[in-house]
Amino acid sequence: MSETLSFWEARFLWRDPVLAAVIAACGCAYVGVFIVLRRGIFVSAAVTQASGFGVVLALLAPKLGLPTIPPLAAGIGLGTVSSLLFGISGERTRIGADGVIAAVYLTTLALGVVLGAYLTHEYSDVRAILMGEAVAIRQADLAVLAATVVLVLGLHLGFRNSIASVTYDPEVASVHSAARSSLASALLFLTAGLVASVGTYAIGALPVFAFLVLPPLGALMIAERLHTALLLSVGLACTAAAGGYYVSFVLSLPTGATMAVAASLSLAPGLLRTLAGRAG
Repeated sequence: MSETLSFWEARFLWRDPVLAAVIAACGCAYVGVFIVLRRGIFVSAAVTQASGFGVVLALLAPKLGLPTIPPLAAGIGLGTVSSLLFGISGERTRIGADGVIAAVYLTTLALGVVLGAYLTHEYSDVRAILMGEAVAIRQADLAVLAATVVLVLGLHLGFRNSIASVTYDPEVASVHSAARSSLASALLFLTAGLVASVGTYAIGALPVFAFLVLPPLGALMIAERLHTALLLSVGLACTAAAGGYYVSFVLSLPTGATMAVAASLSLAPGLLRTLAGRAG
């Protein structure tokens, strides 16, 4: 496609997918800063995979004679529920939160691939959800994605003090008010689950996980203040989303993987700063 039309000539094809990628990147990068500070990076991986698995189950349901479930609703439901479970009860299990997260991630990933083999006609949809081949998006899904990100950002701004307290020092926050701390923690993981679930359905699990982790890491390696880190993380993620899509279009590369690689470049300034500091 890129051999017959220039990138700008084909803007009618990529306008909505790029917009979806940028919107998802914005929401993921913002929430991702809190998730990284909370040491919950792999929660993001498990939630994105659980969301993708929910969509696969929804696509498979009619073939099994089960009631039809909207794929987006299935992805949001499974992703959000898993995120809440990780945030509320993960650390109370004998095997630890990391064990629960790893088990969910590996199980949903493997089952998603295996069950996806039975969806011969929907194989491209399954691959798009798991790997992020975001080449098209419906207007309705774009609207849901935008509304979700606005809702998530609104909740974070409305409860910013409570979320910040359980992010930086959850034990101290729990001492002051256990109920308030639990609610704030649940809200943090709920918003992470929402943006990850809807983002996974829109642009795929791989780029969503990348945007949840890499730009926040890059921003936190440079910024000293939370406000600066949030703005920098969002800026890096949006640049990676748009730039990655452009490179994938021009060079005919896998879209989701290229955006993830672009997001990894967010780490470069922090790494260079670290190396310069050690050299000095």
